[in-house]
Amino acid sequence: MAANDPMRTAGALAAAISLAALIHDPTAPAADPKRVALLCVAVVALVLSRNAPRSPFSTPVLSWCGFVAWSALSLAWGAPSGWRDLATWVGATGVLLSVSRFPSAAATETTLFAGAGIGVASALFALAEWALGARGLFVHGGHGNPDWLGATLAITLPLTVALVHRTPRRWACCCIAIEMLALLLARSRTAWLATGIASLVALAIPHRGLFRVRNFVAGVGLSWIVVSGAEHHSPGRALDGRTWIWRNSVAAARAPWGVGLGQFAPAYLESQAKALATLWAPEAARRFVNATTAHNDWIQVTVESGWPALLLLLCAVAGAIRSCAARGFAAGAAALAAAAVCMTGDCPLRQPAPVIVIALLLAISDENQPFPHRRLPLSAVALAACAPLLALSVSGFLAARLATRARNAAPDVGIALLARAARLDPRSGEIALWQGIANLDLHSGEAAMIALQRARLILTSVGSEVALGNCHMLLDDSNEAAASYGRALRFDPGSFRARVNLAAALTRLGRSGEAEEQLRLARTLWPHHPTLEDLSDRPITD
Repeated sequence: MAANDPMRTAGALAAAISLAALIHDPTAPAADPKRVALLCVAVVALVLSRNAPRSPFSTPVLSWCGFVAWSALSLAWGAPSGWRDLATWVGATGVLLSVSRFPSAAATETTLFAGAGIGVASALFALAEWALGARGLFVHGGHGNPDWLGATLAITLPLTVALVHRTPRRWACCCIAIEMLALLLARSRTAWLATGIASLVALAIPHRGLFRVRNFVAGVGLSWIVVSGAEHHSPGRALDGRTWIWRNSVAAARAPWGVGLGQFAPAYLESQAKALATLWAPEAARRFVNATTAHNDWIQVTVESGWPALLLLLCAVAGAIRSCAARGFAAGAAALAAAAVCMTGDCPLRQPAPVIVIALLLAISDENQPFPHRRLPLSAVALAACAPLLALSVSGFLAARLATRARNAAPDVGIALLARAARLDPRSGEIALWQGIANLDLHSGEAAMIALQRARLILTSVGSEVALGNCHMLLDDSNEAAASYGRALRFDPGSFRARVNLAAALTRLGRSGEAEEQLRLARTLWPHHPTLEDLSDRPITD
Protein backbone atom coordinates (compact mmCIF):
# COMPACT_ATOMS: atom_id res chain seq x y z
CA MET A 1 0.00 0.00 0.00
CA ALA A 2 1.37 3.43 -0.91
CA ALA A 3 2.31 5.79 1.86
CA ASN A 4 -0.51 8.17 1.10
CA ASP A 5 -3.18 5.50 0.71
CA PRO A 6 -4.21 5.51 4.40
CA MET A 7 -4.65 9.29 4.29
CA ARG A 8 -6.79 9.07 1.16
CA THR A 9 -8.86 6.32 2.75
CA ALA A 10 -9.20 8.43 5.89
CA GLY A 11 -10.44 11.38 3.85
CA ALA A 12 -12.99 9.29 1.99
CA LEU A 13 -14.24 7.70 5.21
CA ALA A 14 -14.46 11.09 6.93
CA ALA A 15 -16.63 12.37 4.07
CA ALA A 16 -18.87 9.28 4.20
CA ILE A 17 -19.23 9.51 7.97
CA SER A 18 -20.13 13.19 7.77
CA LEU A 19 -22.76 12.49 5.12
CA ALA A 20 -24.25 9.67 7.20
CA ALA A 21 -24.55 11.97 10.22
CA LEU A 22 -26.16 14.77 8.23
CA ILE A 23 -28.57 13.12 5.80
CA HIS A 24 -32.09 14.38 6.46
CA ASP A 25 -35.58 13.49 5.31
CA PRO A 26 -38.42 15.74 6.54
CA THR A 27 -40.97 12.94 6.08
CA ALA A 28 -39.35 10.68 8.70
CA PRO A 29 -37.89 11.04 12.21
CA ALA A 30 -34.49 12.74 11.98
CA ALA A 31 -32.57 9.69 13.23
CA ASP A 32 -34.07 7.19 10.77
CA PRO A 33 -32.22 8.10 7.53
CA LYS A 34 -29.02 8.74 9.49
CA ARG A 35 -29.24 5.29 11.05
CA VAL A 36 -29.61 3.63 7.65
CA ALA A 37 -26.68 5.59 6.21
CA LEU A 38 -24.51 4.91 9.27
CA LEU A 39 -25.05 1.16 9.02
CA CYS A 40 -24.26 1.25 5.29
CA VAL A 41 -21.01 3.14 5.96
CA ALA A 42 -20.15 0.71 8.77
CA VAL A 43 -20.67 -2.34 6.55
CA VAL A 44 -18.52 -0.91 3.75
CA ALA A 45 -15.81 0.23 6.15
CA LEU A 46 -15.67 -3.14 7.91
CA VAL A 47 -15.45 -5.02 4.62
CA LEU A 48 -12.71 -2.77 3.22
CA SER A 49 -10.68 -2.91 6.44
CA ARG A 50 -10.87 -6.68 6.89
CA ASN A 51 -7.31 -7.18 5.59
CA ALA A 52 -5.79 -4.26 7.46
CA PRO A 53 -3.22 -5.06 10.15
CA ARG A 54 -4.77 -5.74 13.51
CA SER A 55 -3.68 -3.77 16.53
CA PRO A 56 -4.34 -4.25 20.24
CA PHE A 57 -7.65 -2.86 21.45
CA SER A 58 -7.56 -0.18 24.13
CA THR A 59 -9.66 -0.47 27.27
CA PRO A 60 -12.10 2.30 26.16
CA VAL A 61 -12.75 0.48 22.87
CA LEU A 62 -13.36 -2.84 24.62
CA SER A 63 -15.54 -1.15 27.23
CA TRP A 64 -17.69 0.42 24.51
CA CYS A 65 -18.00 -2.91 22.71
CA GLY A 66 -18.96 -4.52 26.01
CA PHE A 67 -21.59 -1.84 26.59
CA VAL A 68 -23.12 -2.45 23.14
CA ALA A 69 -23.03 -6.23 23.61
CA TRP A 70 -24.69 -6.08 27.04
CA SER A 71 -27.32 -3.67 25.71
CA ALA A 72 -28.04 -6.12 22.89
CA LEU A 73 -28.46 -8.88 25.47
CA SER A 74 -30.87 -6.71 27.48
CA LEU A 75 -33.06 -6.43 24.39
CA ALA A 76 -34.05 -10.05 25.16
CA TRP A 77 -36.14 -8.80 28.11
CA GLY A 78 -36.77 -5.36 26.62
CA ALA A 79 -39.18 -3.91 24.04
CA PRO A 80 -39.13 -4.24 20.23
CA SER A 81 -38.48 -0.51 19.88
CA GLY A 82 -35.07 -0.98 21.51
CA TRP A 83 -33.58 -2.15 18.23
CA ARG A 84 -33.35 1.49 17.06
CA ASP A 85 -30.84 2.51 19.71
CA LEU A 86 -29.00 -0.77 19.25
CA ALA A 87 -28.74 -0.21 15.49
CA THR A 88 -27.21 3.24 16.07
CA TRP A 89 -24.66 1.86 18.51
CA VAL A 90 -23.74 -1.13 16.34
CA GLY A 91 -23.26 1.13 13.30
CA ALA A 92 -21.03 3.45 15.32
CA THR A 93 -19.11 0.41 16.62
CA GLY A 94 -18.47 -0.73 13.04
CA VAL A 95 -17.01 2.69 12.22
CA LEU A 96 -14.99 2.64 15.45
CA LEU A 97 -13.43 -0.75 14.71
CA SER A 98 -12.60 0.27 11.15
CA VAL A 99 -10.95 3.54 12.11
CA SER A 100 -9.02 1.87 14.95
CA ARG A 101 -7.14 -0.13 12.28
CA PHE A 102 -5.84 3.02 10.60
CA PRO A 103 -2.35 4.32 11.39
CA SER A 104 -2.51 6.85 14.21
CA ALA A 105 -2.16 9.90 11.94
CA ALA A 106 -4.86 8.71 9.53
CA ALA A 107 -7.24 7.84 12.38
CA THR A 108 -6.74 11.29 13.90
CA GLU A 109 -7.36 12.97 10.55
CA THR A 110 -10.56 10.99 10.08
CA THR A 111 -11.82 11.98 13.54
CA LEU A 112 -10.96 15.66 13.23
CA PHE A 113 -12.33 16.19 9.74
CA ALA A 114 -15.43 14.04 10.23
CA GLY A 115 -16.23 15.78 13.53
CA ALA A 116 -15.63 19.24 12.11
CA GLY A 117 -17.59 18.38 8.97
CA ILE A 118 -20.59 17.24 11.00
CA GLY A 119 -20.48 20.35 13.19
CA VAL A 120 -20.02 22.93 10.42
CA ALA A 121 -22.60 21.36 8.09
CA SER A 122 -25.14 21.11 10.94
CA ALA A 123 -24.49 24.76 11.78
CA LEU A 124 -24.93 25.85 8.16
CA PHE A 125 -28.19 23.90 7.99
CA ALA A 126 -29.43 25.65 11.15
CA LEU A 127 -28.40 29.09 9.89
CA ALA A 128 -30.18 28.44 6.59
CA GLU A 129 -33.34 27.45 8.49
CA TRP A 130 -33.14 30.65 10.53
CA ALA A 131 -32.56 32.78 7.42
CA LEU A 132 -35.67 31.23 5.83
CA GLY A 133 -37.80 32.25 8.81
CA ALA A 134 -37.60 29.27 11.16
CA ARG A 135 -37.48 30.01 14.88
CA GLY A 136 -37.40 28.06 18.13
CA LEU A 137 -38.04 24.34 17.74
CA PHE A 138 -37.87 24.63 13.96
CA VAL A 139 -34.15 25.45 14.01
CA HIS A 140 -32.77 21.92 14.35
CA GLY A 141 -29.98 21.67 11.78
CA GLY A 142 -31.35 18.42 10.39
CA HIS A 143 -31.25 16.68 13.78
CA GLY A 144 -34.96 17.00 14.54
CA ASN A 145 -34.65 19.02 17.75
CA PRO A 146 -32.67 22.14 18.83
CA ASP A 147 -31.33 20.31 21.88
CA TRP A 148 -29.90 17.55 19.69
CA LEU A 149 -28.42 20.20 17.40
CA GLY A 150 -26.86 21.85 20.45
CA ALA A 151 -25.37 18.58 21.69
CA THR A 152 -23.89 17.86 18.25
CA LEU A 153 -22.32 21.33 18.07
CA ALA A 154 -20.98 21.19 21.63
CA ILE A 155 -19.24 17.87 20.95
CA THR A 156 -17.85 18.82 17.53
CA LEU A 157 -16.75 22.40 18.31
CA PRO A 158 -13.44 21.40 19.99
CA LEU A 159 -12.56 19.32 16.92
CA THR A 160 -13.30 22.28 14.66
CA VAL A 161 -11.07 24.50 16.82
CA ALA A 162 -8.28 21.92 16.46
CA LEU A 163 -8.31 22.51 12.70
CA VAL A 164 -6.86 26.01 13.16
CA HIS A 165 -3.36 24.54 12.77
CA ARG A 166 -4.31 22.06 10.04
CA THR A 167 -6.18 24.26 7.57
CA PRO A 168 -5.98 27.91 6.49
CA ARG A 169 -6.60 29.91 9.62
CA ARG A 170 -9.22 32.23 8.12
CA TRP A 171 -11.22 29.24 6.90
CA ALA A 172 -10.99 27.52 10.29
CA CYS A 173 -11.98 30.67 12.21
CA CYS A 174 -14.95 31.15 9.87
CA CYS A 175 -16.08 27.58 10.61
CA ILE A 176 -15.75 28.19 14.36
CA ALA A 177 -17.81 31.37 14.11
CA ILE A 178 -20.53 29.56 12.16
CA GLU A 179 -20.76 26.85 14.80
CA MET A 180 -20.90 29.42 17.60
CA LEU A 181 -23.76 31.27 15.90
CA ALA A 182 -25.68 28.03 15.41
CA LEU A 183 -25.03 27.12 19.05
CA LEU A 184 -26.66 30.40 20.02
CA LEU A 185 -29.67 29.63 17.81
CA ALA A 186 -30.03 26.15 19.35
CA ARG A 187 -30.73 27.80 22.74
CA SER A 188 -29.70 24.64 24.58
CA ARG A 189 -28.49 25.30 28.13
CA THR A 190 -26.99 21.82 28.32
CA ALA A 191 -24.96 22.49 25.16
CA TRP A 192 -23.79 25.86 26.46
CA LEU A 193 -22.67 24.32 29.75
CA ALA A 194 -20.95 21.49 27.88
CA THR A 195 -19.07 24.00 25.72
CA GLY A 196 -17.90 25.92 28.78
CA ILE A 197 -16.66 22.78 30.54
CA ALA A 198 -14.96 21.64 27.34
CA SER A 199 -13.12 24.99 27.28
CA LEU A 200 -11.91 24.48 30.84
CA VAL A 201 -10.77 20.92 30.07
CA ALA A 202 -8.88 22.12 27.00
CA LEU A 203 -7.13 24.87 28.95
CA ALA A 204 -6.13 22.45 31.73
CA ILE A 205 -4.30 20.06 29.40
CA PRO A 206 -0.75 20.71 28.16
CA HIS A 207 -1.10 21.16 24.41
CA ARG A 208 1.03 19.35 21.86
CA GLY A 209 0.41 20.77 18.46
CA LEU A 210 -3.20 19.85 17.81
CA PHE A 211 -4.88 22.34 20.11
CA ARG A 212 -2.88 25.49 20.79
CA VAL A 213 -5.71 28.04 20.74
CA ARG A 214 -5.46 28.58 24.46
CA ASN A 215 -8.52 30.72 24.78
CA PHE A 216 -10.44 28.07 22.80
CA VAL A 217 -11.85 30.92 20.73
CA ALA A 218 -15.16 30.12 22.41
CA GLY A 219 -14.18 31.61 25.78
CA VAL A 220 -15.47 35.11 25.19
CA GLY A 221 -18.28 33.99 22.88
CA LEU A 222 -19.43 31.38 25.38
CA SER A 223 -19.77 33.97 28.14
CA TRP A 224 -21.90 36.10 25.83
CA ILE A 225 -24.07 33.11 24.92
CA VAL A 226 -24.66 32.08 28.53
CA VAL A 227 -25.44 35.63 29.67
CA SER A 228 -27.78 36.37 26.77
CA GLY A 229 -29.46 32.99 27.15
CA ALA A 230 -30.06 33.52 30.86
CA GLU A 231 -31.83 36.80 30.06
CA HIS A 232 -34.46 35.00 27.98
CA HIS A 233 -34.96 31.76 29.86
CA SER A 234 -35.75 30.53 33.34
CA PRO A 235 -33.05 27.98 34.23
CA GLY A 236 -34.66 27.24 37.59
CA ARG A 237 -37.91 26.12 35.99
CA ALA A 238 -36.10 24.00 33.41
CA LEU A 239 -33.97 22.36 36.11
CA ASP A 240 -37.10 21.64 38.15
CA GLY A 241 -38.61 19.78 35.19
CA ARG A 242 -35.41 17.85 34.58
CA THR A 243 -35.15 16.96 38.28
CA TRP A 244 -38.71 15.58 38.23
CA ILE A 245 -37.87 13.35 35.27
CA TRP A 246 -34.55 12.22 36.77
CA ARG A 247 -36.10 11.39 40.16
CA ASN A 248 -38.83 9.26 38.63
CA SER A 249 -36.38 7.67 36.21
CA VAL A 250 -34.07 6.63 39.04
CA ALA A 251 -37.08 5.14 40.85
CA ALA A 252 -37.81 3.10 37.71
CA ALA A 253 -34.45 1.28 37.96
CA ARG A 254 -35.81 -1.83 39.63
CA ALA A 255 -33.19 -4.51 38.91
CA PRO A 256 -29.38 -4.57 38.63
CA TRP A 257 -29.70 -5.87 35.06
CA GLY A 258 -32.30 -3.27 34.02
CA VAL A 259 -35.82 -3.45 32.63
CA GLY A 260 -34.55 -4.13 29.12
CA LEU A 261 -33.51 -2.00 26.16
CA GLY A 262 -36.49 -0.03 24.84
CA GLN A 263 -38.50 -0.40 28.06
CA PHE A 264 -37.70 3.01 29.53
CA ALA A 265 -41.02 4.71 28.63
CA PRO A 266 -43.35 2.17 30.29
CA ALA A 267 -41.04 1.86 33.31
CA TYR A 268 -41.02 5.64 33.67
CA LEU A 269 -44.81 5.89 33.39
CA GLU A 270 -45.20 3.30 36.16
CA SER A 271 -42.73 5.13 38.38
CA GLN A 272 -44.25 8.55 37.70
CA ALA A 273 -47.75 7.18 38.35
CA LYS A 274 -46.78 6.44 41.96
CA ALA A 275 -45.55 10.01 42.44
CA LEU A 276 -48.64 11.52 40.79
CA ALA A 277 -51.07 9.39 42.81
CA THR A 278 -50.46 11.55 45.90
CA LEU A 279 -51.17 14.85 44.10
CA TRP A 280 -54.38 16.78 43.48
CA ALA A 281 -55.59 16.43 39.88
CA PRO A 282 -54.60 19.94 38.66
CA GLU A 283 -51.14 19.58 40.22
CA ALA A 284 -50.79 16.12 38.68
CA ALA A 285 -51.74 17.58 35.28
CA ARG A 286 -49.01 20.19 35.66
CA ARG A 287 -46.42 17.66 36.78
CA PHE A 288 -47.16 14.89 34.28
CA VAL A 289 -44.44 14.39 31.65
CA ASN A 290 -44.76 11.92 28.81
CA ALA A 291 -41.03 11.24 28.89
CA THR A 292 -39.75 8.95 26.13
CA THR A 293 -36.18 9.49 27.36
CA ALA A 294 -34.71 10.24 30.78
CA HIS A 295 -32.98 13.40 29.47
CA ASN A 296 -29.90 11.80 31.01
CA ASP A 297 -28.10 8.98 29.23
CA TRP A 298 -26.39 7.71 32.36
CA ILE A 299 -29.72 7.23 34.12
CA GLN A 300 -31.50 5.79 31.09
CA VAL A 301 -28.73 3.28 30.45
CA THR A 302 -29.00 2.18 34.08
CA VAL A 303 -32.80 1.86 33.91
CA GLU A 304 -32.80 -0.10 30.66
CA SER A 305 -29.64 -2.22 30.80
CA GLY A 306 -28.63 -2.04 34.42
CA TRP A 307 -25.42 -1.47 36.31
CA PRO A 308 -23.16 -3.49 33.95
CA ALA A 309 -24.03 -1.19 31.03
CA LEU A 310 -23.50 1.95 33.13
CA LEU A 311 -20.09 0.81 34.37
CA LEU A 312 -18.95 -0.17 30.88
CA LEU A 313 -20.09 3.15 29.41
CA LEU A 314 -18.39 5.11 32.21
CA CYS A 315 -15.20 3.13 31.67
CA ALA A 316 -15.28 3.85 27.93
CA VAL A 317 -15.82 7.61 28.21
CA ALA A 318 -13.61 8.22 31.26
CA GLY A 319 -10.84 6.00 29.86
CA ALA A 320 -10.89 7.84 26.54
CA ILE A 321 -10.74 11.25 28.27
CA ARG A 322 -7.80 10.06 30.35
CA SER A 323 -6.05 8.68 27.27
CA CYS A 324 -6.49 11.90 25.27
CA ALA A 325 -5.30 14.00 28.21
CA ALA A 326 -2.22 11.79 28.67
CA ARG A 327 -1.29 12.24 25.00
CA GLY A 328 -1.90 15.97 25.09
CA PHE A 329 -4.78 15.63 22.63
CA ALA A 330 -6.79 18.41 24.25
CA ALA A 331 -9.34 18.57 21.45
CA GLY A 332 -10.33 14.94 22.00
CA ALA A 333 -10.49 15.31 25.79
CA ALA A 334 -12.57 18.49 25.47
CA ALA A 335 -14.99 16.90 22.99
CA LEU A 336 -15.46 13.85 25.20
CA ALA A 337 -15.96 16.06 28.26
CA ALA A 338 -18.65 17.95 26.33
CA ALA A 339 -20.24 14.62 25.42
CA ALA A 340 -20.25 13.54 29.08
CA VAL A 341 -22.00 16.78 30.10
CA CYS A 342 -24.54 16.47 27.28
CA MET A 343 -25.20 12.88 28.38
CA THR A 344 -25.97 14.25 31.84
CA GLY A 345 -28.49 16.84 30.66
CA ASP A 346 -29.95 15.07 27.62
CA CYS A 347 -29.76 11.84 25.61
CA PRO A 348 -27.27 12.32 22.73
CA LEU A 349 -26.61 8.56 22.74
CA ARG A 350 -30.02 8.15 21.08
CA GLN A 351 -28.97 10.28 18.08
CA PRO A 352 -26.59 9.06 15.35
CA ALA A 353 -24.50 12.25 14.89
CA PRO A 354 -23.22 12.58 18.49
CA VAL A 355 -22.72 8.81 18.77
CA ILE A 356 -20.60 8.79 15.59
CA VAL A 357 -18.29 11.49 16.98
CA ILE A 358 -17.99 9.73 20.34
CA ALA A 359 -17.14 6.46 18.60
CA LEU A 360 -14.44 8.16 16.50
CA LEU A 361 -12.88 9.65 19.62
CA LEU A 362 -12.88 6.23 21.29
CA ALA A 363 -11.21 4.78 18.20
CA ILE A 364 -8.16 7.03 18.58
CA SER A 365 -7.81 6.48 22.34
CA ASP A 366 -4.40 4.88 22.48
CA GLU A 367 -3.45 3.78 25.97
CA ASN A 368 0.06 2.83 27.05
CA GLN A 369 -1.11 -0.65 27.98
CA PRO A 370 -3.66 -1.79 25.40
CA PHE A 371 -5.62 -4.97 25.81
CA PRO A 372 -3.15 -7.75 24.89
CA HIS A 373 -5.38 -10.12 22.88
CA ARG A 374 -5.05 -9.32 19.17
CA ARG A 375 -7.36 -11.94 17.75
CA LEU A 376 -10.72 -10.92 19.17
CA PRO A 377 -13.13 -11.14 16.19
CA LEU A 378 -14.95 -7.93 17.08
CA SER A 379 -15.07 -6.69 13.48
CA ALA A 380 -16.66 -9.94 12.29
CA VAL A 381 -19.25 -9.80 15.08
CA ALA A 382 -20.05 -6.16 14.28
CA LEU A 383 -20.39 -6.95 10.57
CA ALA A 384 -22.72 -9.86 11.32
CA ALA A 385 -24.85 -7.63 13.56
CA CYS A 386 -25.04 -4.81 11.00
CA ALA A 387 -26.86 -6.87 8.35
CA PRO A 388 -30.14 -7.62 10.22
CA LEU A 389 -30.15 -4.20 11.87
CA LEU A 390 -29.74 -2.56 8.46
CA ALA A 391 -32.76 -4.47 7.18
CA LEU A 392 -34.80 -3.34 10.21
CA SER A 393 -33.62 0.24 9.79
CA VAL A 394 -34.58 0.38 6.11
CA SER A 395 -38.04 -1.06 6.77
CA GLY A 396 -38.55 1.31 9.71
CA PHE A 397 -37.48 4.30 7.63
CA LEU A 398 -39.80 3.40 4.75
CA ALA A 399 -42.67 2.76 7.18
CA ALA A 400 -42.17 6.17 8.79
CA ARG A 401 -42.33 7.83 5.38
CA LEU A 402 -45.60 6.02 4.61
CA ALA A 403 -47.05 7.04 7.97
CA THR A 404 -46.23 10.69 7.28
CA ARG A 405 -47.94 10.48 3.89
CA ALA A 406 -50.96 8.84 5.52
CA ARG A 407 -51.44 11.68 7.98
CA ASN A 408 -51.71 14.16 5.09
CA ALA A 409 -53.89 11.99 2.83
CA ALA A 410 -57.62 11.43 2.53
CA PRO A 411 -59.00 9.06 5.21
CA ASP A 412 -59.45 6.00 2.99
CA VAL A 413 -56.03 6.47 1.36
CA GLY A 414 -54.47 7.15 4.75
CA ILE A 415 -55.75 3.88 6.21
CA ALA A 416 -54.31 1.92 3.28
CA LEU A 417 -50.94 3.65 3.70
CA LEU A 418 -50.91 2.98 7.45
CA ALA A 419 -51.70 -0.68 6.81
CA ARG A 420 -48.67 -0.89 4.51
CA ALA A 421 -46.54 0.94 7.09
CA ALA A 422 -47.65 -1.49 9.83
CA ARG A 423 -46.66 -4.46 7.64
CA LEU A 424 -43.26 -2.91 6.96
CA ASP A 425 -42.59 -2.12 10.61
CA PRO A 426 -44.75 -4.25 12.94
CA ARG A 427 -42.50 -3.23 15.85
CA SER A 428 -43.65 0.40 15.77
CA GLY A 429 -46.20 1.21 18.44
CA GLU A 430 -46.69 4.72 17.04
CA ILE A 431 -47.76 3.42 13.62
CA ALA A 432 -50.11 0.87 15.22
CA LEU A 433 -51.65 3.66 17.33
CA TRP A 434 -52.15 5.94 14.30
CA GLN A 435 -53.67 3.04 12.39
CA GLY A 436 -56.12 2.37 15.22
CA ILE A 437 -57.10 6.03 15.56
CA ALA A 438 -57.60 6.35 11.77
CA ASN A 439 -59.97 3.36 11.79
CA LEU A 440 -61.68 4.72 14.89
CA ASP A 441 -62.34 8.03 13.14
CA LEU A 442 -64.12 6.09 10.37
CA HIS A 443 -66.09 4.07 12.97
CA SER A 444 -64.37 0.82 11.93
CA GLY A 445 -64.45 -0.58 15.44
CA GLU A 446 -63.13 -4.09 14.86
CA ALA A 447 -60.22 -2.94 12.67
CA ALA A 448 -59.41 -0.22 15.19
CA MET A 449 -59.49 -2.73 18.06
CA ILE A 450 -56.93 -5.01 16.36
CA ALA A 451 -54.52 -2.13 15.75
CA LEU A 452 -54.99 -0.57 19.19
CA GLN A 453 -54.52 -3.87 21.03
CA ARG A 454 -51.25 -4.31 19.15
CA ALA A 455 -50.25 -0.72 19.93
CA ARG A 456 -50.92 -1.26 23.64
CA LEU A 457 -48.61 -4.27 23.71
CA ILE A 458 -45.80 -2.33 22.04
CA LEU A 459 -46.38 1.25 23.21
CA THR A 460 -47.51 1.91 26.78
CA SER A 461 -48.95 5.41 26.85
CA VAL A 462 -51.89 7.46 28.06
CA GLY A 463 -52.97 8.12 24.47
CA SER A 464 -53.12 4.43 23.55
CA GLU A 465 -55.24 3.65 26.62
CA VAL A 466 -57.68 6.49 25.90
CA ALA A 467 -57.96 5.46 22.24
CA LEU A 468 -58.57 1.86 23.29
CA GLY A 469 -61.30 3.02 25.67
CA ASN A 470 -62.94 5.00 22.87
CA CYS A 471 -62.87 1.89 20.70
CA HIS A 472 -64.58 -0.15 23.43
CA MET A 473 -67.22 2.57 23.69
CA LEU A 474 -67.80 2.37 19.94
CA LEU A 475 -68.30 -1.39 20.31
CA ASP A 476 -70.67 -0.89 23.28
CA ASP A 477 -68.33 -2.54 25.79
CA SER A 478 -68.54 0.03 28.58
CA ASN A 479 -66.88 -2.15 31.22
CA GLU A 480 -63.69 -2.54 29.16
CA ALA A 481 -63.87 1.14 28.21
CA ALA A 482 -63.97 2.15 31.88
CA ALA A 483 -61.00 -0.15 32.57
CA SER A 484 -58.98 1.46 29.76
CA TYR A 485 -59.77 4.98 30.95
CA GLY A 486 -58.87 3.91 34.47
CA ARG A 487 -55.47 2.70 33.31
CA ALA A 488 -54.93 6.04 31.52
CA LEU A 489 -55.79 7.92 34.72
CA ARG A 490 -53.44 5.78 36.76
CA PHE A 491 -50.60 6.98 34.52
CA ASP A 492 -51.90 10.56 34.29
CA PRO A 493 -54.44 11.58 36.96
CA GLY A 494 -54.58 15.01 35.35
CA SER A 495 -55.85 13.83 31.96
CA PHE A 496 -59.02 15.83 31.22
CA ARG A 497 -60.01 13.65 28.28
CA ALA A 498 -59.67 10.42 30.27
CA ARG A 499 -61.73 11.89 33.14
CA VAL A 500 -64.61 12.99 30.90
CA ASN A 501 -64.59 9.78 28.88
CA LEU A 502 -64.57 7.68 32.06
CA ALA A 503 -67.62 9.66 33.20
CA ALA A 504 -69.33 8.79 29.89
CA ALA A 505 -68.55 5.09 30.36
CA LEU A 506 -69.78 5.13 33.96
CA THR A 507 -72.96 6.88 32.86
CA ARG A 508 -73.66 4.07 30.40
CA LEU A 509 -73.12 1.57 33.20
CA GLY A 510 -75.63 3.35 35.40
CA ARG A 511 -73.03 4.45 37.94
CA SER A 512 -74.13 8.09 37.97
CA GLY A 513 -72.55 8.95 41.33
CA GLU A 514 -69.08 7.88 40.19
CA ALA A 515 -69.63 9.64 36.85
CA GLU A 516 -70.47 12.91 38.62
CA GLU A 517 -67.31 12.62 40.73
CA GLN A 518 -65.21 12.24 37.57
CA LEU A 519 -66.91 15.28 36.02
CA ARG A 520 -66.26 17.28 39.19
CA LEU A 521 -62.55 16.46 38.92
CA ALA A 522 -62.64 17.28 35.21
CA ARG A 523 -64.03 20.75 36.02
CA THR A 524 -61.01 21.42 38.24
CA LEU A 525 -58.79 20.68 35.24
CA TRP A 526 -60.67 22.62 32.54
CA PRO A 527 -63.58 24.55 34.08
CA HIS A 528 -65.13 25.98 30.92
CA HIS A 529 -64.68 23.18 28.41
CA PRO A 530 -67.87 22.93 26.28
CA THR A 531 -68.07 19.16 26.78
CA LEU A 532 -68.89 19.71 30.44
CA GLU A 533 -72.13 21.43 29.45
CA ASP A 534 -73.29 18.32 27.59
CA LEU A 535 -73.32 15.47 30.11
CA SER A 536 -73.82 12.82 27.43
CA ASP A 537 -72.54 9.27 27.38
CA ARG A 538 -70.36 9.91 24.32
CA PRO A 539 -66.55 10.09 24.72
CA ILE A 540 -64.58 13.05 23.43
CA THR A 541 -61.95 12.21 20.85
CA ASP A 542 -60.11 15.52 20.32
